[in-house]
Amino acid sequence: MPVVPAGGPQPPRRRRALLITSVVLGVVLLLCGGGGVTAYFLVKNIGGSGTATPTAAVDGFLTAVFRDHDVDKANRYVCAESRDKAALGKKIDELRSYEQQYKSPRYTWPTPNVQSRKDKTATLTVPIKITTADERTAEKRLKFVAVDESGWWVCEVGDAG
Repeated sequence: MPVVPAGGPQPPRRRRALLITSVVLGVVLLLCGGGGVTAYFLVKNIGGSGTATPTAAVDGFLTAVFRDHDVDKANRYVCAESRDKAALGKKIDELRSYEQQYKSPRYTWPTPNVQSRKDKTATLTVPIKITTADERTAEKRLKFVAVDESGWWVCEVGDAG
C-alpha cells in the first residue's frame, strides 16, 4: 500500500514564495545588468568628447603646452590611452627651463597640416617657431597622430624630421 505524506499535497504558499523569489531575483539581475552597462558608458565617456577635427585637437594641444603651460588644459586634447599628467608636466617644466635662457620667447605655428587620414586616424605635421625679443628664431617640425573616439584626440607626438 502506498504511503501518503501527512498533510496532503504541497500548500499553495510554497509556490507563491517561489514565484515571488523568482521575480525579485529577476529584477535584481536586471538592475545589476543595467547598472553595469550604465557604468561602462559613464567610465568610457569620463574623458569627455574630443574636438570636431584633428586640426583643432592638435592646435588646442599646442596652445595649452607652448602658450599656457597648462597640463590640465593639454590633457583635454590627449586620448585616454596616452594621458599621463606626470610625463606631460615634466615636458612642460623642461620647456619652461629652456625658455629661461632667452628673452621673452614666443611660439607660433601655422594651422596643422593633415598629412594623411585613414578611417579614424589622422597624421598631422606642424612647424613650431620660437622667436625671442632679441630677434633670434628657431624652428622644430612636429608630427602628431590623432584618433577619432567620440571626437578627435592627440595620441602621439614626435619629431617630423
